[in-house]
Amino acid sequence: MVNPEDRINNPYIIGSPIDEPHKFFGRRSLFEIIQDNLNQDTKIILLHGQRRIGKSSILQLIPQFLIADELKFFIFDLHEKSQSSLGEILNSLATEIILHLEFNNLRPPTIEQIDNDPKIFARRFLPLVYRRLRNKKLVLLLDEFDVVLEKENSERLPLLKELLDKQERLFIIPVVGRHPSTLQQLRSFLKSAPYQEIGLLDTESARRLITQPAKNLLKYEEEAINKIIRLSAGHPYFIQVICFTIFTQAREQNIWSVTSEHVDKIIDKALENAEAGLAWFWDGLPMAEQIVFSAIAEAHKIALLKNQQIPDDPFMLLEEYDLSKTEELAQASEHLFEKALVDDIRRRVKVEFVRLWLLKRHSLEQEFEKLQKLRTKFKFAVATQLYQEGKQQEAVALYEQIIQIDSNHVSSLLALAEIYLRTDNLVKAVEFYTRAYQVDQTSNKEKLLDVLERYGDKLKGQKKYDLAREQYNQALEIEPNRISTQEKLQLLDKEISKKLPLRSDFLPQLNWQGKKSLIGGIFAVACIAISLYLWSNPNRCSFVPKQLSGILCIDENPKNNISRGERAFFFSNPNSARDQGITAFKARDYSKAAERFKVAVTNDHNDPEVLIYYNNALALQQVSPITLAAVVPIENAKEKAQEILRGVAQAQNEFNANGGLNGRLLQIVIANDANGRISKPVAKELAQDESILGVIGHYTSDSTEKALPEYENAKTRLPVISPSSSSTKLKADVFFRATASDKAHGKKLAEYAWNNALKKVVIFWNPKSLFSRSITEQFITNFEKLGGVIVSNPIDLTADNRNVEQEVNESISQNAQAALLIPDATYVAAAEEIARVNANLKTSAQNQNKQGLKLLSTNILYIDRLSKVKAFDGLILSVFWFRDAPQSQKFAQAAKQQWRGGVSTNTATSYDATQAFIHALSSNPSRSTILQKLPQLNLSSDETSGEGLKFQDHERQGNPILIQVQNDQFKILPNTP
Repeated sequence: MVNPEDRINNPYIIGSPIDEPHKFFGRRSLFEIIQDNLNQDTKIILLHGQRRIGKSSILQLIPQFLIADELKFFIFDLHEKSQSSLGEILNSLATEIILHLEFNNLRPPTIEQIDNDPKIFARRFLPLVYRRLRNKKLVLLLDEFDVVLEKENSERLPLLKELLDKQERLFIIPVVGRHPSTLQQLRSFLKSAPYQEIGLLDTESARRLITQPAKNLLKYEEEAINKIIRLSAGHPYFIQVICFTIFTQAREQNIWSVTSEHVDKIIDKALENAEAGLAWFWDGLPMAEQIVFSAIAEAHKIALLKNQQIPDDPFMLLEEYDLSKTEELAQASEHLFEKALVDDIRRRVKVEFVRLWLLKRHSLEQEFEKLQKLRTKFKFAVATQLYQEGKQQEAVALYEQIIQIDSNHVSSLLALAEIYLRTDNLVKAVEFYTRAYQVDQTSNKEKLLDVLERYGDKLKGQKKYDLAREQYNQALEIEPNRISTQEKLQLLDKEISKKLPLRSDFLPQLNWQGKKSLIGGIFAVACIAISLYLWSNPNRCSFVPKQLSGILCIDENPKNNISRGERAFFFSNPNSARDQGITAFKARDYSKAAERFKVAVTNDHNDPEVLIYYNNALALQQVSPITLAAVVPIENAKEKAQEILRGVAQAQNEFNANGGLNGRLLQIVIANDANGRISKPVAKELAQDESILGVIGHYTSDSTEKALPEYENAKTRLPVISPSSSSTKLKADVFFRATASDKAHGKKLAEYAWNNALKKVVIFWNPKSLFSRSITEQFITNFEKLGGVIVSNPIDLTADNRNVEQEVNESISQNAQAALLIPDATYVAAAEEIARVNANLKTSAQNQNKQGLKLLSTNILYIDRLSKVKAFDGLILSVFWFRDAPQSQKFAQAAKQQWRGGVSTNTATSYDATQAFIHALSSNPSRSTILQKLPQLNLSSDETSGEGLKFQDHERQGNPILIQVQNDQFKILPNTP
């Protein structure tokens, strides 16, 4: 047919888009649909399909196949724009429009201009383009539109939507490589816009693509054509690859007739030629889908060898590799079907050519390492399930199996560490946290530091001072600036010094001069030792006065105590999904972070931190989020911190689930003020972050007092609503209170004592605590006004060498009938000790009258754990909110469903504080507008935890409730409002 000496170009095209109509086959109906939609002024027409299916070719040919008298098409490829800023993309688009349309005297807006004002592209540039086009419609054909959907670039879609809404003559035809149903952002962007799949070719179009490009050169036998169609399933890329390879062989052998046997002979070479395109089918899949894909290919092969029409379940094949079917693998099979890679029974690879490539490049034996990883992953899931079912020994054995297979399996290391931590085996806990830290320092640093401190505390309690110092020093080697460890080491040294007094029997043997010399020598050595210690020890900040802090100390860093989702503050239960979410969040992969945090919420319904992080990840996928901060006492008062965060998380979750405000969702920044120790620097950091519009916190009055000047004196004043700081001493223009003040609680308790014939009361307090001083003053004022008597001076809970039994006995001997316990969060244990001594006294054989003290307190002792302590039976508390009160029932039930258990006053008032901020938002909220709106709020009981919310002089209106510990539960006191 041809002269073999003539070099004939191969007419089949691999990989490059086709831009000549005569080389393009099929898809005519698709062009007609696009034409009809443009005629109807449809602003967006989305095209989607697999890679290499012909999407770019279709964009190239749209201008040639459509009737376009009133349309001007412009193709813009976004393929290499994934890392570009919005300014860079729009600048590039404008520049290419000018070049393509030859508008030589038109200048594009600069990158800097667009970054400063993104709307300049639409406001200034596009009107000039329309004018040059004489009012034709501009149709942007956007190739690789997936780039706009990258997580870190989520702000691009709202701008594009605004462009389309306001620009009557602007239209877009974007192309993506994934189905729209899998793209959450795209679904909200498209709404009712049409989208068309670019799928496999029909048989007639496939036949024409095979025969027409070489119709004057190659002659295909019918069976050869049918075989190519069976191999390719009508996928145009694979048809081109197969025919390209056939043509190359025909040219080399000068054989221009193609039989079925010729097709068989070129398959291996065709697979080699298609390697680049075929790699996408594999590299774009998650590991579980890869393994299932390979298993389906092999099961299909086995069925063909057995002449079996329907292949066996591919999961039976995986079981031979010790890989049982799990929900994840089942979902992987479904995802392969959704991606049109397998048929509708999920047992055959849809494209035979792809199946042959899988068997050659990715058989199950070749994927042994991935199988091993999946086995490990699923063993971990089983181990975690066992642990949750209470089968701890079986879980530990399985976790240990996993780390024998993979010594760096962080999730198993953490699971073991946390199991040992919960069983108080701190030696093993330190071992496994250390190993986890060595694998991933960023995610596991806080966990290791926390357990080192706890182990140090335990050793200190056992008087093993050297070993305790080792744990603290190890923590400081990791984080030299850690305040809590510095203070623990300081207390350790103080305790050691008390245990080593100078021998009194030695001094009398010396004359006066000898005594002077000895004392002087000891003093000199001590000074030198202290100086050397301060210079050599990274915790020296806690030992020196503030005047020397600039010389001997490292500045505090509150950033390590603030998180939007970058770190976990609570590690009570193993939660690998939480840790994976944090890793994704730090990488700004907010879609994946949301997915993992959602699983973490399912794993631990009682953990507010993961629910907050889940909502934060959702918020960051949308337009710029609304941001509030919640400051809690994670150190020394973790239980209280979680109570507060539950209320914040519940309000945030409800707000975001309802769509937020104009598409903007709520983000919560969690900050740890270390129960007041770093309130001031944390507050300063928050105040300097202009994205934060308000603060929920702090927990204690002392913490709030330290923080308020930072909020009040910020460049833009920052409003703060405390859910629990009740001291009447707290006053500031930016400060509001979502709970009752100490004035109300002091009055309530004083009236209860007097009305119940408790005429004499002893007070146990912390004089260094603003909260404790405030409520003590209010109680005394009201109680004495009624005629009551305060027995002796209030007893200091913080004093050294206290004799609690003597304090209680002496109070009773002075005819005290009740004790008002007002510790702060740090000294709750001291109050518990008083209760135990008082209970023992009542049952003592020496106490014939069985006389004891009636115990009174406030929300500070409203802790579920304490209700189970028998010594607190009969305890009376004044609280602002109680879950069993009639007005609280609606919120209490919703909270119980959310958190799988009852909630406390702190949860209710932090919910109300968050609701107050939400209802103070406007269409364009700022700190100033919120400060203006808060005093005007008047929320109904349906909008809060049960009590209406209205601020009068920044104070919440409402009365406390009295509750009592009865039968290991808190109960509302009868006949109390």
